[in-house]
Amino acid sequence: MKTNIVMEFLALHLKQGAKLLLGLSGGPDSMALLQFLIAARKKFAFSLHIAHVDHGWRKESKREAKILQKLAEQLKLPFHLHTLQGVVGGSNIENRCREDRLAFFTRLHQTYHFQALLLAHHSDDQIETILKRVFEGAGLRALGGLRSVKYFNDLLIWRPLLSLKKVELQVYLKKRNIFFFEDHTNHNSTYLRARMRKKILPDIEQNFGKNIQNNCLRLGALCRELSGYLEEKCQMIKNSLIQGPFGDCLPLIFHPAELRFFLKEYDTKAHLSATALDLVIQMVQQNEGKNRQIQAPPITFYINKNYLFMLKNPFPNFFKERKRWRAVSCGNWLNFWQGEIAIMKDVRMESFANIKPYSKKSVKKWYSIHAVPSFFYERAPIFIREEKIVGECLTGKCINALQLTA
Repeated sequence: MKTNIVMEFLALHLKQGAKLLLGLSGGPDSMALLQFLIAARKKFAFSLHIAHVDHGWRKESKREAKILQKLAEQLKLPFHLHTLQGVVGGSNIENRCREDRLAFFTRLHQTYHFQALLLAHHSDDQIETILKRVFEGAGLRALGGLRSVKYFNDLLIWRPLLSLKKVELQVYLKKRNIFFFEDHTNHNSTYLRARMRKKILPDIEQNFGKNIQNNCLRLGALCRELSGYLEEKCQMIKNSLIQGPFGDCLPLIFHPAELRFFLKEYDTKAHLSATALDLVIQMVQQNEGKNRQIQAPPITFYINKNYLFMLKNPFPNFFKERKRWRAVSCGNWLNFWQGEIAIMKDVRMESFANIKPYSKKSVKKWYSIHAVPSFFYERAPIFIREEKIVGECLTGKCINALQLTA
């Protein structure tokens, strides 16, 4: 086993004189990480705090918490204990306990300002996480599994042991006569993780006839690599957004896979469903120049041949809410989208929908020639003088030559 793995990790990430927080359960994983960190303090300057969560699931958990507290005192390390309340039993208990632990770690971070929280997840945890997410139908980023460096809000989380197996950590501790606790709930099939470890993974390997663990790790690595690439593309897409007071507009110059990844992260509060996302991408791919609308509350998508518009509120009616636009000397549909409009003097304004059919056809062709998204045709005014169409605000060009009647 590569025993200097934590040393190498800290050499890359640790700030001189930083405070670190270790989540210590007392199991072989976190006890091994504690030993690695103690050894690392001989080389690196950092202070270390220990945090322990007593889940209260086992009668011996209170005694174990006291043993770990005594260990911390012997090592002269600050010790923080949290006992879970009201989370024993019921559905989804593993996730609820995880959320409670993270809330505890976050409170400690807000008080002590740690550079990072260290957790002792290893490659066995990584395999279980990836396989579980495959079964859940997770997206590309989630299929990457656990990250060695990740933020939870403003709390930085480090997992330096992801390349090591659990058995390697157990052997390391036993060779050095270092105690650790065996948690029998890890073998209790009531919990999904235990079922994954004891039944699901072995059954798949037995029936499939292959060792799938390395394949799971390779899948996770590939997904992390692809999601890293797409995250870079997302920044490019974000920089291409045409933002306005009514929503965002995006030129459709990106690959559907890139667009899908971006839209999934576009508004994390909106929780865009997989079905809605599939429909948007399908409409983009099948776009034939028609204006399409998709309702995916709270977002409404308008799809044009060249642009995707995203609105969280209905686009305002210019004739009813004119004050929402600021007058400028010249402009086009981009200005109109951004809340600006160039209005001609001494004219009457009319809706595109209300002009004569022949003139409407000519104006539509005019807009098309100048690449005005059809989304705006009925949302912007036409300028009328002496019953002649003398202008519009979406092209920035002179329409007088058409000699159209209103």
